[in-house]
This record gives sequence, structure tokens and C-alpha cells, in this order.
Amino acid sequence: MSLAEAIRGAEPAEARTLAAIDIGSNSIHMAVATVEESGTLRIREKYGEKTQLAAGLDPRGYLDEASQQRALDCLKRFGQRLASIPRRDIRIVATSATRVAKHAGDFTRRIRQLLGVPVEVISGREEARLIYVGVSHSVEDDTRQRLVMDIGGGSTEFIIGKGHEALEMESLHMGCVGYRERFFPNGRISRKAFNRAVLAAELELQAIRSGFRRVGWEHALGSSGSVKAIEQAVRDNGLAPHGIPRESLDELVSRVLKLDKVSELSALGIKKDRHTVFVPALAIMQAAFNEFGLGHMDFSDGALREGVLFDLYGRLQNQDIRESTVRAMQTRHAVDTVHAERVAYTASTLFDQLRSAWQLDDEDGRVLGWAAALHEVGLSLAHSQYHKHGEYIVRCSDMLGFGRRQQARLATLVRTHRRKCPPELFEGHEQDEIPRIRRLSVILRLAVLFNRARSGEQVAAPPAKAHDNGLVLSLSEAWCEQNPLTLADLQQEQDYLKKSGFTLGLEIMQAGIE
Repeated sequence: MSLAEAIRGAEPAEARTLAAIDIGSNSIHMAVATVEESGTLRIREKYGEKTQLAAGLDPRGYLDEASQQRALDCLKRFGQRLASIPRRDIRIVATSATRVAKHAGDFTRRIRQLLGVPVEVISGREEARLIYVGVSHSVEDDTRQRLVMDIGGGSTEFIIGKGHEALEMESLHMGCVGYRERFFPNGRISRKAFNRAVLAAELELQAIRSGFRRVGWEHALGSSGSVKAIEQAVRDNGLAPHGIPRESLDELVSRVLKLDKVSELSALGIKKDRHTVFVPALAIMQAAFNEFGLGHMDFSDGALREGVLFDLYGRLQNQDIRESTVRAMQTRHAVDTVHAERVAYTASTLFDQLRSAWQLDDEDGRVLGWAAALHEVGLSLAHSQYHKHGEYIVRCSDMLGFGRRQQARLATLVRTHRRKCPPELFEGHEQDEIPRIRRLSVILRLAVLFNRARSGEQVAAPPAKAHDNGLVLSLSEAWCEQNPLTLADLQQEQDYLKKSGFTLGLEIMQAGIE
């Protein structure tokens, strides 16, 4: 039995409506799609509002109340469309501005309270991967290798991919809102400020230029509202019929630099809501053309929100990138996968007995399975304190498909699967999630304990009954006589769990366990 089969509860995706929300640094986007009878995903509706979240980041790294409220007001409006969609079929991700905000947890908690859906704060590389998924499903499926660029409000992502697979992914800390505040704070346009912005972007790009050029591409694509606005300006000003040729980009830059203020961009057909971020985005675009030697870039309407939708659909179809990520980590750190499978099996038999009483769901089961897969990942560094090394590896690795919150849960489970597990190890998670994570930790601890002998046999957990802050295991006298070391481990586990405020009861029965 594979880890994916050991603990899983995915339901068929047919006849479902899915929704994805992207909380970006400049805009918030939502896409709604339906699963057709043929099994294909069809995007039905798209929404977007410019909330400029990144503009609310103060010098200390905190989001001001006004910017948070703009985002919440937008999401409240989106909530009307989400009302009829099951919460499990909605996915919300947050990007650069939320990623760097020092109190991001408070902000995402407010969103969760508003919409009833947790927010995944995703890493830059995960954002890049999802952007490529969205782009690859929105353009003609050809065999060419693609370079994709997405200019956001707080970061710009670059991806090389082929088909639906991303090969190289990078996220650079340069975006149109951040560059506006840094180089064009008063709304004035000058060649000096523009050249400084281009130079700053080129310096960022130098770190990835050689690696990307070595991999290579045959077709360059741009996504996001900023790229769309630049391509629209090229067409509206008669510089090219489609796409963004190099000479047309240079001419557009020349015309923009003849203006004095961003309010004058209307003369070039730029929409008013794009005025303040158009020039910094143009500088980032020119830097990319310079550093990558681009001659032409086409625009793709697919972007992050579409990528989140297709990734959610993949999860429903049991094509979950997180499974691949966990397997890759096992390989990289030489994990004993056979033993991990056995621990996952034992965990699944205990999870099935306790899930109803402890109100655990399918996603909890998947996280438990991944924790079983990675619980010994720290052995690649050292045997002593390997659970602590494992926590560091899981918490600090780029794990494609995982949001920051989910990755933190997984790291905590790896950390607490053995030895002492005081309550403070669970701090840092949202208060309403801590009981759930502690219960998953107990299940994993017991699954590891029952497989400590590494006997080579699958071990089903004994009968278990749960209560709010503990559980009781029923053990036969015969089993206790045959497994004295495991019984001693269980008795020691009682002490460990008692010190963490959890009760483990051992009920000795006449009947044997299966």
C-alpha cells in the first residue's frame, strides 16, 4: 500500500464547482470553474479588484489597517459568489505582501473568519509554479520550451517550462507596487528615476540570468495585469499588432519618458487604475528584455488564479504535486521508504478509529500520511536528536504544493513524533488548530512506537477509544506477554503524554488484537 493510499479521502471531482482566490500585492483575483461531465475543467467566471495591499506595508513590515480593510471589503464582495460553493472546493492563496508582513497570521485569520476558508501563504517558488500551471493551461499545448514572466505588485516570477511541467522557477523581490514606492513615490516620471529602476531590476536578474539561459527557451510569455497593460499599450499606440516586440517596447518607453506625471499616461491609452504602477512595471519589463536578450514576448491570459484552480482540480483527481514533493524529499534524504509505509499504515488504522470522535478530516489524514513519510528525514543529518533536524528540514525546505501554514503543521508533527512533546512545541499555530495538530501528533507517535521493532510486518493499531484530551488503547494479555518491549514503550509514552496534558490509557483485555 502506498502512502497516498494509506491515508486519503479524496472524493470524485465530477459535478462540482471550484473557486480560487489569489490575494496579491496589487490586486485580488478570483476564478470560478465547473467540472464538466467529460472530466475537464471549464473556467466560468473571473473577478478582480485592485486593492494595493503592498502599499500598506510600513517601514517595520506591518500591514496598516486601511490596506487590510480594502482587502477584506473586496473579499466580502467575493463571498457572495462563494456562498453556494462547499468550503472544501475553495482555495485561497496569498503572495508577496502577505508573505513578508510580520503579522500575516492576524490578517489571514480575519480572512478565515470572514470566508470560512484557510489562507495558504505560499512561497515565491510555489507562486512561480502555480503561475506556470495557469499559463500552460491557457495557451496552445505545443512542444516548445517556454519562458514565463509574471510582474506582480511585490515580486516578479520567472519560470521555464515545457508542456504543463515547470523546469526552473524563481521569484525575485521586485514588483510594480514596491518599485513605485521606491523610485516613483510622487507620481512624477523622469528618465533618471526610470533608469535607476531598470538598473535595480537588472541587478536582481543577474542572479538567475546564467542558469535560465543555460536551460534555454523557444517562446517567451508574460502574464499578469501589468504585462497585459503593456501589451495593450503597444497595440493601442500602433506599435505592433500583437505581443511585445523589442523595438515596440523601446518605442513605448521613449514615449512614456516624454511625459512628466503618471496622470498623463491617459494620452497613451493607459487606464487610470494602472497609472501609478505602469511605469515601474515597464522598467521591470525592459530589464528582463535586456538581461535575457528577448526579442519578443506574447501575453497569456492565464496566471496565478487559474493555476490555483487547476492545482486544486488535480488534487481532486489524485494528481497532487504534494505527493511528488514528499517522495522527492524522501529520495534526497535517503529515507527508509518501506518503514515509512508501515508507519503510515499503522497511523491510518488508528486515524480511522479516531477521526469521528476527534473531528479530523481528509486533509488531516493526508498531512498525517506525509508526516509518516518524512518522520525520519532528519537521520540524513545525524541520529542524535534527528526529530529536531527533521523539523528544520521540513520547515525550511522549498516544498512545492505546500502553503506556509500546512508546511508548519507538517514540521511540528515531525518534531513531536518522539521523546518529549511539551505544549510550547505547538505554539505558533492558530489557536483553533492546536488541538487538531496535537491529536495528529499522538497518532503518529503511537504508529512509530508500534513499528519500532522494524519487524517487516504491517502492524494494525489496537482498538482505540477517544475522548477530548486522551484515548484508551485495548490490549490483550497475550499481546502484552508477546510484546513486553512495546508495552514498556507504551508505559513510557503515558508519562511523555501526561506531561503534555494528554492522557493515554492502557486497558488490558482477554481477547487478542487483530
